[in-house]
Amino acid sequence: MSAFPGGVHDDGAMTEATRYGAYGMRVTGLARPELLNADVPPDWPQLQLRYQRAFDSGDVVIDDVHASFPCGEKGSVIADRASGTVTVVAPEPIGDDELAHPLLAWAASAYARWLGREAFHAGGLLVGDGVWGVTGDRGAGKSTLLAAAAERAGIGVFADDLLVMQGTTTFAGPRCVDLRDESAEYLGIGRKLQTQGRERHRVSLPLVVAEAQLRGWILLEWADAPALVSVRPADALIRIGGQRMMQIGSAAPERMLDHIALPVKELRRPRRLGGLDQAIESLLSLA
Repeated sequence: MSAFPGGVHDDGAMTEATRYGAYGMRVTGLARPELLNADVPPDWPQLQLRYQRAFDSGDVVIDDVHASFPCGEKGSVIADRASGTVTVVAPEPIGDDELAHPLLAWAASAYARWLGREAFHAGGLLVGDGVWGVTGDRGAGKSTLLAAAAERAGIGVFADDLLVMQGTTTFAGPRCVDLRDESAEYLGIGRKLQTQGRERHRVSLPLVVAEAQLRGWILLEWADAPALVSVRPADALIRIGGQRMMQIGSAAPERMLDHIALPVKELRRPRRLGGLDQAIESLLSLA
């Protein structure tokens, strides 16, 4: 078992790499820690990435001390609560791009549960003086909207696929967004990358503040005409709660009341990519 090539090899040493992190965790073990956010708070818990060459592919398992998630067809991501380590078990080493996203997100969701935090399948945008969570069902165009907001309007992308928070304090994710071919071609951004057996176009993001307050939620829906409408608290509770990463045994369901007490908006827009600019205008109005 070893750290990833070029990464941190002394688990206990406070090195420059410990200044990097994501999802509320300081992360060591990456050869390219700049894929994460820089200058994160020193009191964030530390997580050490390791690699073990082996075959180990199983089901998703999580309890109070361990978590395991399949990694491709022949590997697993294994998180250990006590040691603060995440071991990627695979026949061949996995590149930093794939480790930073999406594999780190699986481990971070387990640590979020252990630390009494909430983790959502959602992105985040820095609008005004805080973060708006952006979520929707699979295929709702979340990553495309985030990338377009950054590229067309300079809106800060706080996170792409996982939003972790303690109360309403929200933690920044890795500095990238992944797009499908059509979206990347339309926006003219991204580089091709193979992650977890699928091809995506990775868009690098500038650094953002490591922590920010949650100001509200944006729920994405397809519609014939663009609109930004308020969502009733009862509907918001169901729709946002349905995006929690750990649905089984999630602690403290009353925490969701903090979220529906904030503004919750439904952003409706046409499926065509040409409707992105109008959607971005709606986002800017939230400030």
